[in-house]
Amino acid sequence: MATGRAVLPKLILSPGETEPWPLLSLDPAHLDMVRSGMIGVVNEPGGTARRSALQIPNMLMAGKTGTSQVVSFQNEHKLSAYERETHALFIAYAPADAPRYAAACVVEHGGGGSAAAAPVVRDVVTEALLRDPAGRPTFVANSDAPPAAVAAVEPVR
Repeated sequence: MATGRAVLPKLILSPGETEPWPLLSLDPAHLDMVRSGMIGVVNEPGGTARRSALQIPNMLMAGKTGTSQVVSFQNEHKLSAYERETHALFIAYAPADAPRYAAACVVEHGGGGSAAAAPVVRDVVTEALLRDPAGRPTFVANSDAPPAAVAAVEPVR
């Protein structure tokens, strides 16, 4: 969904060019609606995962919460309250406008996805984005400064 392409796992045995993933055979307008909804889930008032929005300036995460029923009504009476609790689910990608990372979390018997799974994904995605080499500042040496002076400059974060 994030990129409009089908992600196909593959084992890469050596560095080099890889083939691009195939495009999904979905209407681009429909993909845009889904993406917009996923951004709203995390970033708009009333979104089910609003409390798990990224705390990184100018960075949005898109996601979807979910729950799955654990038991059928026929055997519900045989199980403890914990065993009857639904599984919590959350999937996400970030940055929403230029996806680089995707994450999913299932918390067994965790209840709702927004309370149990979304905070886990938020923390993992936050850490990935903060450690992402593409997000680090690039320094260009001043041609007038001696090399030792350029090497002594500390990056600002």
